[in-house]
Amino acid sequence: MRIMNYESRKIIFFSKKNLDLLPYMEKPFSILIESFDDKNYSSIDEILEIIIRKECKEICCVGKRADELHDYIDEKIEENELLHIITSSLSDDTADEICDYFLDVSGGKPSNLLVCCERENILKAIENRVNS
Repeated sequence: MRIMNYESRKIIFFSKKNLDLLPYMEKPFSILIESFDDKNYSSIDEILEIIIRKECKEICCVGKRADELHDYIDEKIEENELLHIITSSLSDDTADEICDYFLDVSGGKPSNLLVCCERENILKAIENRVNS
């Protein structure tokens, strides 16, 4: 896990391997989730189980299967009647566009931003933006 400060907010980078840290997440937050090659969504289910009980404002889906992941997450949100959580699919966007949306728009700019993504181009875009 790695933390960067951006404006008055924190960006927390984590992976599927350190999900045990999520329950201690400060709220409110938005999360950027990569659509992993996990066809049965078991790793996504673990993340969702934790964040739907927290004050999550928006879930941004990225990656090759972002639209499919977005639909899956929407179903889970509706099942749990958590319609206050916004979901977005950024499947056709460039790394810079994803970064801009996530940092400047997602969830109404909450105090914490979680990043569960391994795509180097997206991680680099976020780092470049924070360091500029």
